[in-house]
Amino acid sequence: PFAVAKALVLSEMAKHPDAKARSIVEVWLSSLWTQETYKAFVVAIKTVLERDTDSDASSKRLDDRVKQILRFWKKHPKISRQKSLAFHIRRTSVAPAIRFCTRACNLAREGDRADYLRCHFTKAFYEDDSTTVGSPIMSTTSETLGIKQMSEDVFEAVPYSVHIWSNPDFDHEQSLLERTRGYFESQMLRYIKLVQNGTILFSPRVGELSPTNHALVQELAELNPYLVSWSNVVDYIPPKEFHQMARKISGEDTMHYFHSLNWCTRVNGIDVYDIHEAGRMQTFTLGLMHLEHARLLLGGFVRPQGPFHFRNICSPILAPFHI
Repeated sequence: PFAVAKALVLSEMAKHPDAKARSIVEVWLSSLWTQETYKAFVVAIKTVLERDTDSDASSKRLDDRVKQILRFWKKHPKISRQKSLAFHIRRTSVAPAIRFCTRACNLAREGDRADYLRCHFTKAFYEDDSTTVGSPIMSTTSETLGIKQMSEDVFEAVPYSVHIWSNPDFDHEQSLLERTRGYFESQMLRYIKLVQNGTILFSPRVGELSPTNHALVQELAELNPYLVSWSNVVDYIPPKEFHQMARKISGEDTMHYFHSLNWCTRVNGIDVYDIHEAGRMQTFTLGLMHLEHARLLLGGFVRPQGPFHFRNICSPILAPFHI
């Protein structure tokens, strides 16, 4: 429900004739907003709720849990900049994750390291004199409504090609944070254009997809989807049930793809100790060679320090151009 409520707001903001890419990215990713962004956010929530009230078809109505979250955000008192920053610094300071330290140390420029760490602790993707309002989406929690804050890394969503010197659009004068913001804003501008000219129709919904939910399975099948994305399938759905549903919702040309955060714990060959002892060292050495070759393409953006863990042989082999 939280993700759907947030997606509805972002989608509605993109439809507005005066939509600003930065404002939408702020609502999506930043703990701090401008006053302009806050006003656009309030208008978007009001529009979504009013449209739901005016809808005649019950099948088109919003899930009650989604509406409760939207109303919670709408009625929440405006959050100050200081309160929002304190909220996130307090949360991230006690979080057990330490991988961000390794990532910060890999950055060659001191300014990039400082920006990365401040963004990690404050979640302020934008922070300047104009960002005076705390995000009610990112700076609030509610046990009753199921609103929880996840400490995600915004930099992970940016292709490494954005930061490679060989990229024809690479600007040596820009910082890591500026390039990252530029990437999101340029992609958001494309999305706004496609939404406003009717090329993209975005309809976020809440539903539990299972072999017994025949209505939802049939609804998806009637869409004759071209592409279906599954997240963490193997962590929630037995393979037999997954294939049953996938077949039922598939058209003639439907393509399915999925990923899992825990897949590496269930696939033999990912850990170097899965490899037979006789060939283990050779496989490990090849992995390091691929890794260092890929890092050379980054042209000084990161320092060549090898993989996060010496047993990680998967990433250098499977994704040498995205490390």
